[in-house]
Amino acid sequence: MEGGAARDVTRGGEALAFVVDGDALSESVTIEVDAETIGDRGRYWANLSDQPPRVLEADGGVLRWTLPWAANTGVRVEPAAEAAMAEGFDGGESWLPEGWKSDFETRGARAVRGGETAYAARPGLPLGDGEAMSVNLAEGVGRGGSGAVRVHKPTAGGEAYAWGGAAEVTPGTEYLAEAYYHVEQMAWGGMGSFSVELVNADGDSRYLSYERMNPLQDNRPDRWRRAFLRFTPRAGETMARLWLGVTAAPITLLFDDARIIEAPTAIERAGNPLPDDAGPARLSAEEVHAMLADETPRPAEVRTVRGQPTLHVDGEPVGNFSFNPGYYDWEAGQPAYHGVAGEQGVPIHTIPIALGDSLGGGDAVEDAVWQGPGDFDFSIIEERIVETLRRAPDALIRLNLSPEPYYGFHLDHPDALFRTAGGQVVTGYTHSAPLRDLAEVGDTEFVSPSYASATFRELSGDAFERVGRWLADHDLGKRVIGIHLIGGHDGQWLPHANKHGEHGMRDFGVEHVEAFRAYLREIHGDDAGLREAWGDPEVTLANALPADDAGFTADHVFFDPEVGEDRRRMDTVRFIQVGKVETIAHLLEAFDRGLGRPAFHSVYWSDVYHGHDLDHWALTELLRVDALDAVASIADYSNWRRQGRPGAISSAAASIRLHGKAFIAEVDHRTPHAWGNADANENQDWLGQIVDPLDPIHAARREWGQAMALGGGGWHYGLGGQGFAFEPYCDALGEAADAAQRLAEDPRLEADRPPVATFADERAVMAMSQRNIVNLMTAQLSANMARDPLSTSGLGYDPYLLTDLDHPDRPRYPVTLLLSAVTMTPEQVSWVEDNLQRDGRVIVVFHAAGQTHAGGVADTVDRLTGIAVEMDEKQTVSQRLRATGDDPLSEQIDFHRHETPGPLIRVVDEEAVPLATHAGREDVAAAIKRHDGWTGVYVAAPGALTPRLLRNLAAEAGVEPTGPEGDMTMAGNGLIVVHGMDAEAATPLRWDGPADLVDLTTGETVATGTASAEVDVPFGETRWFRRELR
Repeated sequence: MEGGAARDVTRGGEALAFVVDGDALSESVTIEVDAETIGDRGRYWANLSDQPPRVLEADGGVLRWTLPWAANTGVRVEPAAEAAMAEGFDGGESWLPEGWKSDFETRGARAVRGGETAYAARPGLPLGDGEAMSVNLAEGVGRGGSGAVRVHKPTAGGEAYAWGGAAEVTPGTEYLAEAYYHVEQMAWGGMGSFSVELVNADGDSRYLSYERMNPLQDNRPDRWRRAFLRFTPRAGETMARLWLGVTAAPITLLFDDARIIEAPTAIERAGNPLPDDAGPARLSAEEVHAMLADETPRPAEVRTVRGQPTLHVDGEPVGNFSFNPGYYDWEAGQPAYHGVAGEQGVPIHTIPIALGDSLGGGDAVEDAVWQGPGDFDFSIIEERIVETLRRAPDALIRLNLSPEPYYGFHLDHPDALFRTAGGQVVTGYTHSAPLRDLAEVGDTEFVSPSYASATFRELSGDAFERVGRWLADHDLGKRVIGIHLIGGHDGQWLPHANKHGEHGMRDFGVEHVEAFRAYLREIHGDDAGLREAWGDPEVTLANALPADDAGFTADHVFFDPEVGEDRRRMDTVRFIQVGKVETIAHLLEAFDRGLGRPAFHSVYWSDVYHGHDLDHWALTELLRVDALDAVASIADYSNWRRQGRPGAISSAAASIRLHGKAFIAEVDHRTPHAWGNADANENQDWLGQIVDPLDPIHAARREWGQAMALGGGGWHYGLGGQGFAFEPYCDALGEAADAAQRLAEDPRLEADRPPVATFADERAVMAMSQRNIVNLMTAQLSANMARDPLSTSGLGYDPYLLTDLDHPDRPRYPVTLLLSAVTMTPEQVSWVEDNLQRDGRVIVVFHAAGQTHAGGVADTVDRLTGIAVEMDEKQTVSQRLRATGDDPLSEQIDFHRHETPGPLIRVVDEEAVPLATHAGREDVAAAIKRHDGWTGVYVAAPGALTPRLLRNLAAEAGVEPTGPEGDMTMAGNGLIVVHGMDAEAATPLRWDGPADLVDLTTGETVATGTASAEVDVPFGETRWFRRELR
């Protein structure tokens, strides 16, 4: 080793495995291996846990290579086979490499003229007037100065591909397909693709795609990224080839070092244990007891102060920032992690407690608090509070508490269990929990109860009350300020069987059906009301059943509440949400009865802005639960977490605070010290690729900064092990804790909000069938995809639920975006007419607003924007726009990234100014109408937002952005948070009124008494600032 050291060295056959730690973070390490010690084969894999694998050639019997950095980096060296296709593109005189072809899809493509500023990154290739797409072999532009395949698309829309590299493959053998790509030039919204086509003997093809390539962002001149797939051909598949492509907005990609090769052995990444001296005990158990004996209980409550829901403990403001080690393996060093967090000034510490079942976290059966009917053992709570306070004596404690019942509950109460339509139950808590017959389940396995089961609710509520009462009766409970209520699948109240149905399989458990019938009585009144609503003369409140899974693939896109079978489906999905909320409320209220003092309680609820099919479509009802004080949201995975991306915050944070609840952003970003499943490099790529070991700090700072600018807070969650307990990662915890405390003492949200309010309809998914629209369109209607352009417009935004549109305490904004409003009511439309159509405001409506109510889309859009539209649900179109006309708002309106099939909605208003048509059609899909004192805009394609469109909408409303286009900028609550997303480091910022700009990382004042500044924010780095008013 040069620049590092190896440990945990093992040899087996022709393989050598070891772990490398660099002498300094972010500095290179050179490794030499004597190839003869593992069999001199000449050609070897070096597979790495946190960096791409590489093939090495032995030189004089020695393998020598250099890593750009190493930190707990696992390495496995083993012989490598020859590639199954020619590797790379070595150049030549041909138009394309031998065996490669090009393919183009030009339908609906709009040529971008050379005078337009389509390529926002850097000049790159010049654009000709109406230049065509092209694919060619380019000399001297590859990774090592060799040739590369250039795929060039100077159009908005259309697709261009290079395909070839045919390789013979063997069924049952695992292969690795990979290529490196470089963004030579692109407009926002340009996308690339990397796919493997597997061909069988009959000529039939199966395609596999690398799903984490987009959205493309990194345009630095020297930066290449890797796209890859591990795949195993099925029986009969004997040939594979690669497809390298571009689509959506104008873009030019270079591809190099493409190959298909037998894959190296997948390796895990072992979590790195803490140093022996980390988080030491500062008190003995006796001293902890003595300390608490002299204290009084700590009441906790949330008070809204200048627009920000702020935690107060003993009447004093406390920063909304905490450390949550997760529910895994308490004995594996967790108390020491609390010590590390305490050293960084983190005020709130969460302790995992298994009430009954362990939630799959490693606690033995005998460690559960709820041992059986009426049998409780509170010693584990006592032990964990003591051990935490020994290491973090100042900690305020919350319990990570689950309501799962005792082992054997399923045998005592079979009617209380979740059941499929076929009577099967769900066992375990994995993301693909298996379905089984109850007779197959052992007495020490966990079986999921129905969320709405009365027995589960009542017995678990009694257990919660007992826990609260024990805490109230013991000194150790004095520091406990509340609970984080985890429950059900993955602790997040997710569908029990969410891999078996898009909304989760329907629950046909006896007690769920009973609760469903009680819900039907509440909303329909009696048998006659139910029969009229469902259009079924035979149905009664005694025999009604939920709609089965097959009923959700209807032959139409939207459910109509006036159609009986549709209403049954809508009622089914709605109760799944409401039933969970009622159980959550019951459990929190029970705990409060036992504790007998105000407490700070939270629950997981990744909502409509998160967008996935999590069955979390009842945040409106959840926010009405008086016993709930905060909502925690999971940071979205995959590309959202990477450096150079706009961030993983995905919640209706503005609605949460509007209802007086605190917002908590969970960050569990992995560092190189966290554990990773095999293949660890692929696992890390999905969790948030690490290119530099400092990347996790910038990603976490971005997420926590966004949340705090929205008036919330956050915690670090140790799902992947406590990687943030190592320097310099642990310093980021202290930095965030300091920022949260400053905001608790001096919130600014009331006077400092972004100019854009967005509204998402969480009930839209309930009103949709699953014909041709599940996944992508669901995400668009749920506002998932819109987060990207909203975060990179330089404006920032406040995300609300549609149900809060007419909330009397909600502030007004210059720009209102109705991202999804399928279930918008006529009363809400009237409120917009009376309150928002004035004072220069801009109202933008997307897609099928008002579809489920009388008058439908046409009446709703006309009243909201003054623009006449019509919908033809029988015609399906690709939701891709083509800009038209010369109105400023048409600029780059068609550079949106995503499209999917959906119903045709067209503008039929001759007085409205067209902005775009549907791609490949003459139907107008977007238009603007300027009225006296306000402006209405309609866009038919869901999720069709771009940063340029947002900035132009702001200009229409007379608003100046805070940050530049392209970088992630979130401003509010006295903060400006910027994450670098392009090659240009110089970042101009502006704000209202003179202020000092203070860097929250360094404490340095970077600007004094001004309303603007230019700061350096390199690609992938995050800087956050506090504006100190003059």
